[in-house]
Amino acid sequence: MFQSWRLKLREAEEAYRAGRFQDAGKLLKDHELNGFLPAQQLLAKVADQLAHRGRNQLARGESRAGWQDLEMAMHWGANQELLGAAREDFVRHVLEESESLIAAGEPTTALDRLRELDRHHAANADVRALKQVAQKMEGADRLARSGKFAEAEQMIAGAVALRPGSGALTAARQACLAKGAECRKQLEDLHAAMLAEQWTKVLSTSEAILALAPAHEQARDARRRAWQAVGIGVASAPVSPRRATPTAFAEARYPREIRMASVEDFSAASENDGSDERFVLWVDGVGGFLVCTADTVTLGQPGPGANTDIAILGDLSRNHAKIRRGGEGYLLEPVREVIVNGRPVSAPTTLTDGALIDLGGGVKLRFRRPHALSATARLEFLSRHRTVPAVDAVLLMSDSCVLGPGPNSHVVCRDWKQDVVLSRHDGQLYCRTKGRLEVNGVCCEGRSPVERNAQIAGDDFSLSLEQV
Repeated sequence: MFQSWRLKLREAEEAYRAGRFQDAGKLLKDHELNGFLPAQQLLAKVADQLAHRGRNQLARGESRAGWQDLEMAMHWGANQELLGAAREDFVRHVLEESESLIAAGEPTTALDRLRELDRHHAANADVRALKQVAQKMEGADRLARSGKFAEAEQMIAGAVALRPGSGALTAARQACLAKGAECRKQLEDLHAAMLAEQWTKVLSTSEAILALAPAHEQARDARRRAWQAVGIGVASAPVSPRRATPTAFAEARYPREIRMASVEDFSAASENDGSDERFVLWVDGVGGFLVCTADTVTLGQPGPGANTDIAILGDLSRNHAKIRRGGEGYLLEPVREVIVNGRPVSAPTTLTDGALIDLGGGVKLRFRRPHALSATARLEFLSRHRTVPAVDAVLLMSDSCVLGPGPNSHVVCRDWKQDVVLSRHDGQLYCRTKGRLEVNGVCCEGRSPVERNAQIAGDDFSLSLEQV
């Protein structure tokens, strides 16, 4: 018996010296060891080391691993002052990060970070107060996306009342008022253009409104009517936009004030070999998303002869970088200047969930892998650059894409009661949900194939697909 526990203690000591603290702790918690003083002393050291490591991981943003170490350290008897300091550090870090996210117009991401503190019973009065601010800003963002700027401004005013000294919230309120005034002016122009059947004017004006409010239903309807009037089929038939004349297509999709090349150049740029593997997903009340189904996509500036899958109006080359999906992971392959998580990269680099991508020229993206059971990823724009066509985010779709109220959805739709899943099988796109499903006005039983131009609706959701 004596020899047995000595051998196990030595094994635990070796694991401790090698930095394998969890292995050492599990050995020391064995019933043959936990009654011996040397084992108890070593376990205390292991617990403290886990607490230190967890504190460092939390500081680096590795929250899942950090909390795992802290919780294990707590169970194994780590110093309470050390544990308390680690938790306070992390709460302070999350509060600062959430404040920055709210100021940057990302209240939903801020809420996700703050709710993480709830899950670990680390929320305090400051956390609860900031959650209220984030919820009001998220509600304001949802209202503004639908063009309800007056209601959005009232929500922001409530957030300002909770944080009266926040310059970012005051600026957001002023920006909301300015957008509301601009949207009202554009709506007047839109009504006049529709009455006169000036469809090119209708297209440019509706795009201008959708730049302010991506889910503005009246502007979307006007744009669909204008597309049909100039020969670009939408929802009624799977007609590719490239069948329109070059001038009509370019003027329809790119208002004059944001063009960075000639009309002919944009027409040439639309002739992308991978266009059949891209479509725009419009989710009513949420926004628009460019969906790329190819395993490899190119990021760059639109231009003549450029086969750019994700065309960004910014100071980029036409082939600036590629993102390649292989198995369950993603690699970023730089062609021009690229920075990932603050470090310049010159070789293929693995993208992890939350990675920050800087393409140079101020174009900043966040890479997300929100759903553990799906290889689909999302690219979020942190800078104010626009894509062609203009969307809110890009989805790199693998076999499935989840839309729903959960924070792990690829497209978060907080007002929905259940998930809607788009999936691909043998080149065919499908849609399924547990409730009522209607595709192009036809009721389906839970799951239905859909074309790249389709209208899909359910009890509490509505979305449409448009082939690029």
